[in-house]
Amino acid sequence: MLKKIIIGVLCFVILVVIGLGIYIYTLDWNKHKALVEQRFSQITGLRAVIDGDLNVELFPTPKFTANQIKFSKSVGPAE
Repeated sequence: MLKKIIIGVLCFVILVVIGLGIYIYTLDWNKHKALVEQRFSQITGLRAVIDGDLNVELFPTPKFTANQIKFSKSVGPAE
């Protein structure tokens, strides 16, 4: 009985991981450009504008690519 429960839980975990992989693979990352630009600005202090496409690949090596990126220094309020 315990063996069946362990196999069931293991199968469920494998299906969840496969489902997440398919979701990430089919997600349109171009809809999230504003979020990527905002996070980049928060981390680096530079303003980024992405005019090209965003691509994410999981296999064989995880990779994130963006095309036509423009960087500029953030301009604060005048003192």
